[in-house]
Amino acid sequence: MKKDGLQIFTAILVLGLLFCGTAGAVPIVIGEITPSQNSTVTGTVGATQTFTIPLNETASVIWTENGTSTTIPTGDGNIATLNHVIQTGSYPVTASIDGAGQIASWNVESTPGVPVITLSNPSSSSVSGNVGESRTFTATVEPAADMSWYLNGNFLYTNASVVESSYTNSSAVAGTYTLEVRAQNSNGAAEPKSWT
Repeated sequence: MKKDGLQIFTAILVLGLLFCGTAGAVPIVIGEITPSQNSTVTGTVGATQTFTIPLNETASVIWTENGTSTTIPTGDGNIATLNHVIQTGSYPVTASIDGAGQIASWNVESTPGVPVITLSNPSSSSVSGNVGESRTFTATVEPAADMSWYLNGNFLYTNASVVESSYTNSSAVAGTYTLEVRAQNSNGAAEPKSWT
C-alpha cells in the first residue's frame, strides 16, 4: 500500500512540474511610469530624456527608439531606465518584455535647439603643417545655421543656412594661428569651435 501511494504521489508531482513548473512568471509594472505612458514627450534635439518603468522583478527590457532596439536589464529596485537622446523629428519610443509584449509607449517630438558644431576635418583641434602647404578645415553643424569663419579673430566669411562649411588656407607662413568657426540660427548661437 505504501508503495502504491508513493507511486501515485510521484506521478502527481511529476505532472504538476510538467504543467506548472515550466511556465515562468512575467514581470509586471508596479508603479508610476514616467513620463506618463501614451503621452507626447517634447524636447530639444540633443537633450536627454529619461524614461523609467518600475517592475516587480528583474527583467531585460527591450527599448525601441525610432525603430532601433536595445535590450537593457533593470537596475536597482527593478527599475527599467532608458536615457534617450532626442533626435530630429517625431517618432515612437516603446518598452517591451519577452513574454509580456509592449509595456509602455510614447511619442517623441523634437524642437530645434541651438546649433552644435563638430570639427570634422581635421577632428583634432591641434594641427600642424608645413609653410605654404594647403589645408582645408571642415566643420559640421546641427541643425542648419549660418557658419562664420575667423582667422586670429579676423572675420573671413559666412555660409548661410548650411550643415557643413569649409575653409582652405594655402598661404600659411611660419607661426601659430587660431582658426575659429561660429554658428548661429533663429534658436541661438553655438559654442564656437577652433583649431590651433
